[in-house]
Amino acid sequence: METLRALWLVSGYPSDANSAPGIFHRTQVEALQRRGIAVQVVAPTPWVPPLFDRLTERWRAYTLDPAAEERNGVQVFRPRYPATPSENVWGVPHLSMLPALARLPLQTPQVIHAHYAYPQGVLALQLATRWRVPVVLTLHGTDVNSYPDLTPLTRARFTRAVREAAAVIAVSKALAARTEARTGRLPLAMPIGINLRPYATLPDKAAARRALGLPAERFLLLYIGRMMDAKGIRELLQALRVLDGEGVSGVLVGPGPLLRAARDTPGALPVGTQPNELVPHYLAAVDAFILPSYSEGLPTVLVEAGAAGVPIIATRIGGIEELIDDRFGYLIAPRDVADIVETVRAVQMHPRTAAARARAFQQVVHAQYDADDNSRHLAALYMEVCGRAQTLSPP
Repeated sequence: METLRALWLVSGYPSDANSAPGIFHRTQVEALQRRGIAVQVVAPTPWVPPLFDRLTERWRAYTLDPAAEERNGVQVFRPRYPATPSENVWGVPHLSMLPALARLPLQTPQVIHAHYAYPQGVLALQLATRWRVPVVLTLHGTDVNSYPDLTPLTRARFTRAVREAAAVIAVSKALAARTEARTGRLPLAMPIGINLRPYATLPDKAAARRALGLPAERFLLLYIGRMMDAKGIRELLQALRVLDGEGVSGVLVGPGPLLRAARDTPGALPVGTQPNELVPHYLAAVDAFILPSYSEGLPTVLVEAGAAGVPIIATRIGGIEELIDDRFGYLIAPRDVADIVETVRAVQMHPRTAAARARAFQQVVHAQYDADDNSRHLAALYMEVCGRAQTLSPP
């Protein structure tokens, strides 16, 4: 039987040099490879002029990733293209990326899988016309929740990507419902899986703290993600100022514009960007995980926290409510410092209840969010859309 060839268009794919964005892409791609799907990955990356990498952390990150590499049998290309400020709103990056992709030694795929409606989704439609292959589109969160509301053009781009794809996936039921309300098309709800194997042999809490250089006696709250307003970081920092005198510290993993503010906050322990391989160890080291975002799809980081058996505190928004309720963790209101403080205190005061909820969610994660199992459903979808495309093609 011929191996099915898939091309993935993504916004980021981690390398050894830069582990920040797209770990969930890598996890799922490698699971598909193990299932016999031949995947090539293209992650268009902004070209950074000489010396500009010294100006911001994000621009420096763009220069770290190699233009091409092979990781675990997967060919990964990061073609550089001329990016412009606010290009997803006012520019045409889906057109700017085309010449860069034309120079790549890509095999003609049988299916294109684009992640995010724009620019990847619209770019995939352009390529699909050239190759006459179907497009599978996955919607992740901001491309549904906020992007269509920016301008009439962004709404048109979103609508086009959703309506013209052969199949559409949303990473949560909430995103699927909102997409249907915006476009009239109901996506298939399919969560992103994670690699559960690293969570099978975690170190104990004391050993993990020693290895990571974290305080042994403090109650440690962990956040992983970008340090920015939309993630609720300002409210989290305010809460940590209150909780610092109660023996609570917040370990903050990730880059972003509020990293400096975190360094100046009592009770905050910002450690910046860390290798993805260390995420399970940070989870093993802490007493609770928190995600105080204003808007989310279905955050993979909560699934990772669940796999580690860590009590979870998260905002009552979007796809988070599909993962967490009073059986599995603690929900808080967005932008509510007092709610963060009181909920952290509740986890401290009632550790048995918190541990029981964490164990219950851990069972759900192991049953429903295994990347290898999810890759089976994705491979079946590829076969279905390819079969339909052959049926519709003229002889």
